[in-house]
Amino acid sequence: IDVASFFYLFFVFYLFKTRFRPKDPVTILKEKFGKRRQYLVKVSKIPLRNISQYAQELSASISKLQLNGIAVLNQHIASPLLSSFNERLQQFRLSLGKNLTLALGLEIPDFDLKPKEVADRLLPLTSAADVIILQTHYRRLWKFCRSAYPSIFQESNNTCQQSVPMLNALKWAKLMVTNIHICLSVNLATLRFHYVDTPGSDLPCTKSREIPNYCESGSWNESNDALFSMSAHRHTDGLWDAFEEELLIKAKVEKIMAARPKSCWAVFNVDYDRETSSCSVHKERFARLKSLGKAAGYSSDWRDITQSDKSDSERGRIGMATNNRTQVKGSLLCVFSGAISERLLPPKGLCTAAIYTTVLYDEVKKTLVVKDGNSLHHFS
Repeated sequence: IDVASFFYLFFVFYLFKTRFRPKDPVTILKEKFGKRRQYLVKVSKIPLRNISQYAQELSASISKLQLNGIAVLNQHIASPLLSSFNERLQQFRLSLGKNLTLALGLEIPDFDLKPKEVADRLLPLTSAADVIILQTHYRRLWKFCRSAYPSIFQESNNTCQQSVPMLNALKWAKLMVTNIHICLSVNLATLRFHYVDTPGSDLPCTKSREIPNYCESGSWNESNDALFSMSAHRHTDGLWDAFEEELLIKAKVEKIMAARPKSCWAVFNVDYDRETSSCSVHKERFARLKSLGKAAGYSSDWRDITQSDKSDSERGRIGMATNNRTQVKGSLLCVFSGAISERLLPPKGLCTAAIYTTVLYDEVKKTLVVKDGNSLHHFS
């Protein structure tokens, strides 16, 4: 089966600080994008105990809401520990049911090991997961503050590498002989650091946050790094911003796709690409997402003809299509940072699935709930 001939796009949503709405997120999305899309719910981890019971209860709740599967994201695991993690993953997959999609996001810090060693440890996971994301974007894991880029293309001389270099993840993916989708990730948020002394990457700072400002007005010193990170940065008094730039992100993706044409992409904080009001020169909304999609070989007018006559129950978990789609490659997973609303969604042609990442499973009430600040609301 040719993985490159199958195409689907994911929307991954962070539902932070959602307020009460007459319609829940599933209803909003299904009205906007239709029932033939894939709708998944993120879980933060696979438990150490009672895995089968947890998976069965979660599966029943998901099926009741007519969702399509699970996304286990942000798993920071050293490669020697993947074997024990795989034991839990296989049990989770078996109890989850074969008709539900399982996406897995892994952050593997061992990019200094031999590529084949890491790839061999990753490969057993492909028998359980439908999609594996080798997370290559910056996630602020360190307890102390150091400035960084949202993603880096290759290793540098920095002593504090804070995300997996794309070229390292690419080597792992190329060594994994599998039919499932293997993705890399980027982050469209601007990383804003309050620096202590001299502005720059890998230098001390007092605090950091993710903001939607792709552009800034006023007196900022701007520059691009086309060598190791292939990202952009700017600085002014006390502030240092790092962000993905439209042409550089296109160049990064083109290099990866040239080396592995069936690669797919997870795009985090994709809704931040909508905010262009502070740009002095007009920029199209979702310009970076569209630039990435074009470089990866996607089509904005794509239609999934393999599923047009199938019901939700007949489709089940994501599979591999056999028809030829030469203009498209792997898949595109779009990860949203905020509450779902129509004004924050990219053009309709770019979305065929959604993963809700702060929808939680209440083990006491045995139902899905939405986290809203410190409170929880039923997701139904």
